[in-house]
Amino acid sequence: PLLLVLVEGVNRTPHVPVPAEPAALRGLAGPALVLPSGGGREFHVMLWSTDGFPRLVNGLASFTPASQQRIRAASATFPDAASVAYLRAAGVRTVVLLPGYAAGTPWRDAAARPVDGLGIRRETVGDGIVYHLD
Repeated sequence: PLLLVLVEGVNRTPHVPVPAEPAALRGLAGPALVLPSGGGREFHVMLWSTDGFPRLVNGLASFTPASQQRIRAASATFPDAASVAYLRAAGVRTVVLLPGYAAGTPWRDAAARPVDGLGIRRETVGDGIVYHLD
């Protein structure tokens, strides 16, 4: 019986590889929003957030809370004056854009949008762009 228990414990199930945490998320200071937001990518963001547990407005459950839907809608034009003002009012201080995942989303061209006059700072970190709203 002991041999059967040991053999049963050998894991031969193939696993889907998890994408590596983007450099832009390492040491992230929250509250933060990771874009693009929504869909299955939220699972990766939630997993990556276990590195330091920054406060995030991202997440995924069986339903989308109204507050999260409002943040997603308001951030669809990020970075612009209206989205920056909304995110600041919601308490978000950092936005991370992952352009490699943005194709087909409202954020597909966000990296090229100007930030002049918005009172924010943008920096490229690895394959992402970090926007500091404070």
